[in-house]
Amino acid sequence: MAGGFQKSVGLTRSVSSPAAEAQLPRRPHVGIYLYGWYDDEKWTSHRFPLRPQIGFYRSGDPLLARWQVEQIARTGVDFVVFEMVPHSDHSFEQICSHVRNCLPLLAERGIGYSFLVDMAIFREIAEPFRIYSETLERLAGEGWLEGCFDCAELGKPLFHFAPKVGQVAELRELAPSQMDWWACTWSPEWGHIRPETYPDGVRHVLGADWEDALARGVTLRESLEGNGYFPFWTSNGEMPVMNGVAAVAAGYDDLMLERDPQLSPPLDHDDGRTLETQFRNAQANDAHTVIVYGWNEYFETAVIEPTLDWGDFYLRLTSHFVSQLKSGEPIGRPDWSTRPEPAKPLYLTPDLAKAGASHPDGLPRWDRDEWKAELGGAVSIRRAGDRLSLDGICVMNTGIRSWSIASEKDPIRLGVRLFDGFGAVQREGRAALAAQDVQPGSKLDCSIEVDVSGLPAARYRAEIGVVWENRMWFHPKGGLPLVCDVEIS
Repeated sequence: MAGGFQKSVGLTRSVSSPAAEAQLPRRPHVGIYLYGWYDDEKWTSHRFPLRPQIGFYRSGDPLLARWQVEQIARTGVDFVVFEMVPHSDHSFEQICSHVRNCLPLLAERGIGYSFLVDMAIFREIAEPFRIYSETLERLAGEGWLEGCFDCAELGKPLFHFAPKVGQVAELRELAPSQMDWWACTWSPEWGHIRPETYPDGVRHVLGADWEDALARGVTLRESLEGNGYFPFWTSNGEMPVMNGVAAVAAGYDDLMLERDPQLSPPLDHDDGRTLETQFRNAQANDAHTVIVYGWNEYFETAVIEPTLDWGDFYLRLTSHFVSQLKSGEPIGRPDWSTRPEPAKPLYLTPDLAKAGASHPDGLPRWDRDEWKAELGGAVSIRRAGDRLSLDGICVMNTGIRSWSIASEKDPIRLGVRLFDGFGAVQREGRAALAAQDVQPGSKLDCSIEVDVSGLPAARYRAEIGVVWENRMWFHPKGGLPLVCDVEIS
């Protein structure tokens, strides 16, 4: 396949002799899945019950990376696994910015990393194998794959979420030669599958993954384990350790996503008792690697990160269980862990505190609060030859960031668009807002011109707004545009 990595790799590789390993006490490695896809579009595209204690952040912000790595370090985990989407997905660049900001901070704290390539998203796009290969090449080009953590049990792992069993051979062929190929998935059960007990929709989604187990007459666990899989998360009653890996979760609930078909039932958080049971099961099953799902999967309530709803209860509880797991101490709850309590918003900067004050819940919306404009004034219109001037425009920076005026690449300016009667943009104009950067709270009196030469005689709608070139107009997210009708005769 063009552009792909050429060498396939085995499931695992040994780096020490059994005799040497027998002399050393097993110290389980602990990881956690980390999601770097959050921005205003992501937060507003789904419903979810939990709210980040620091507000609805933008994952690509360096400030967010510093705070997250600091909090993750409190848990005592050994590595994080970054969720990775196709390079054609709108979240790809945001995730890359998050990874780029996090890696040096993780290295400072001795925390390793790897990637979870989300094959469930790849299945929804055309040419998934080509995009998969190109996405890995992008990661390799950043030098990130070479830096992934390395351990005796998993090698240098590259994880994949829910690839179809029939795709495993081809995906291994496309994987980079220096990585060890692993996959994780969710299943309603792991034993002998009886397809007739499941609704048609569930059979349609999961049936292909059952074929190998059914054909060989083995359990689904045996089939998946032989193909390099382990669980993504499980219920308390279903805790298989596969390929030495156990999954633990504080809870799970994706019902608000309204998936069709609905595959997985909720896993009740039960005031931390679920997390305790899952860590205890992982310890009892002698897992060499335990991966927590997850740090911040808000849309499925798989969240350890501090929230307005639960404070840092689950972070501290995870830290406690990780410490017990690594020391070999029996897993048990600490005395303080009765139940999670709501917490007050946590503001990382004075500007974010100011932004939080504008919302009833006190939480800043990082993207929406940063770039906002209000426009008003009594606009007058005059024409001189081919130039149409709009005067008397009042602009106010109502966000929490200053507007860069001097930027040669992406300046922030006043903009106008002329729409015809069919809603199509016929002309655009730009004008400088000020001679220097516009600070939050500043008010400006502005004018703007637009070229109307050659326009047919008609009534046009002029929309005036603040535009960040090559990025966005500040409306409708950050305030409505100023609208007026223009007659061209």
